[in-house]
Amino acid sequence: ADATLTAAYRFSNEPDYVSHGGSGGFSYDFADNNSTIALGASGSLDDVGRAGDPGFSRATATLGGRLSFTQVLGPGTLTQFMYEVAHVDGYQGSPYRLVPIENDADCTSAKPGESGLSSLCAPEANPNERLRHSASVELRQALGDAVSLGAAYRFYTDDWGVLSHTIRGDVAWRVAHDTILSPRYRFYTQSSANHYRSHYTAPQPYVTNDKELSPLSSHRIALDFDRVWHFDGDPVLTTTLSTGALFYAYDDFLPLDHITAFEVNVAVVFTL
Repeated sequence: ADATLTAAYRFSNEPDYVSHGGSGGFSYDFADNNSTIALGASGSLDDVGRAGDPGFSRATATLGGRLSFTQVLGPGTLTQFMYEVAHVDGYQGSPYRLVPIENDADCTSAKPGESGLSSLCAPEANPNERLRHSASVELRQALGDAVSLGAAYRFYTDDWGVLSHTIRGDVAWRVAHDTILSPRYRFYTQSSANHYRSHYTAPQPYVTNDKELSPLSSHRIALDFDRVWHFDGDPVLTTTLSTGALFYAYDDFLPLDHITAFEVNVAVVFTL
């Protein structure tokens, strides 16, 4: 009654990407169910291809682990600490991205793998190995029976030189017995990877102009609507609607300095 085992398998197939993934976990409740410790492991094997180039195939393997501790601090207070580590081995770039080696090099019309590709347009090359670490803490406080506040902080670093901070906050309002409305905010900032450059003046062993590896920051404001439907015989239908606005700011990315985006997500889960 105090221990839980989980296992999952995921398969994804796209014209230029095939992925197999698995995960497993163990959690144990103790101290009258006021404390929970959980261990998890996950792994994936991916095959990266390139549309229109049947001879292009690159493998990537990922292995990760997670340790978390959740503690009830009082009748309306909950906290959680989590540490995650992941090791990625293999191809970790985009098969479609070309990196200009000089400022005036125009690589927009060139295609990777085509004959006569200019030496000033180098295919993206990242290190084959990447070790990632992250640690986070989350606190949730109830304000009566209908409203709770949540706050979280996450620190991330890896051996590519990327270092990031994430701050999240939300308010969960139970507007009805089976309905929750949640406004949310997230702030994110990161440093660039060691080998990232907005432009290169000479060929390097590793080259990338991926904006996701550049120094950046982002803001996300969202509103979630969750509704649970109960039926005779105990089946449950859970529906979630989330709408959000995102703003990304890039400090050292030549093609653009910001992106504004809007998103809508819908999830439906039926449980027997």
